Amino acid sequence: MEQLNRRIRAWLWLPDLPAVLWRRNLLIVARFVYALIKELASGELSLRAISLVYTTMLAIVPLLALSFSILKGLGFHRQMEPLLQSVLAPLGPRSEELTATIIGFVDNVQGSALAGVSLTLLLLTAFSLAQKVENSFNFVWRVDRPRSFGRRFSEYLSVMLAGPVIMSIAMGMLATI
Repeated sequence: MEQLNRRIRAWLWLPDLPAVLWRRNLLIVARFVYALIKELASGELSLRAISLVYTTMLAIVPLLALSFSILKGLGFHRQMEPLLQSVLAPLGPRSEELTATIIGFVDNVQGSALAGVSLTLLLLTAFSLAQKVENSFNFVWRVDRPRSFGRRFSEYLSVMLAGPVIMSIAMGMLATI
């Protein structure tokens, strides 16, 4: 098996690319497929994808808490109950109980305290997610030296502040079209 693997690598990474265009393109695609299969077999890409999904799901909780604290401050949190019910419907028969628990939690918690804690947690999970995305890209592209903390912090912060504004503008433009 190792001998076959060595032969394939020797064929894929010839010192000179073929002069014929279709052969060159075929070789480039074959290199890509080989590298992808090798990375998938190692299992590292799957672990990184799972980590990104977990962190994204973790970031949803403080985002919901922050949204509910803002809506509670404006008096709209009771009107969001049907929407929350429809979002949680795929969870099955316990979705109604979960919706009632969430609304009860929002009713009992002081809005400013909930907003402060949820905003802090949202920023922490957002920075964590951005760092994991960068680490995953660095792994995939074989970047050995990460950027400095100051540069990462400033770039993450600019994306987190500018991203929602750009999304809002884009959604507003799509709505007018």
